[in-house]
Amino acid sequence: MKTLLTVVAFAFLCGYLYVLGSKVPRLDLLGVIAATLLLACWDLFFHERVRKRAARLDSSSDDE
Repeated sequence: MKTLLTVVAFAFLCGYLYVLGSKVPRLDLLGVIAATLLLACWDLFFHERVRKRAARLDSSSDDE
């Protein structure tokens, strides 16, 4: 359920930013929109995996 809500929220964010970018097509705003999407994508889909991998590596180094 959490994953479904995350994907729905990300889809709404993408839709909102698409409308904003299409109605106000300025280069600096499009750069901010791109940065926002990249950061949101990183936080939602990759951040947790990297954190788990780092924790797993830390625990394996403690065993030595």
